[in-house]
Amino acid sequence: MKDVIFLPWEGENYQKGGFNGKKILVIGESFYCSEEEAVATLTTNIVEDYLAIRKGEYRKNNGGWTNTYLKFERSLKGKETTPEDSQKIWNSIAFYNS
Repeated sequence: MKDVIFLPWEGENYQKGGFNGKKILVIGESFYCSEEEAVATLTTNIVEDYLAIRKGEYRKNNGGWTNTYLKFERSLKGKETTPEDSQKIWNSIAFYNS
């Protein structure tokens, strides 16, 4: 993991106006992963897994970590979010985690 640089997640609508007309870049503090999991695309992989889990799909890394992403998106929305809201929100922001 020594020299891995994680690429950011950029939602497909981020460049087209972002979230409510604002481009939002979310900065995370860290990933907790094994050496094997520490690949450049980890951020994208995690967000894609989260969105799949929100739609009810199974992922091998299902777990409590999704609560962080759920609480974050609900803070942006100001209320409970649906799986459809999750898709819209994450496809409207950029996210970088180190």
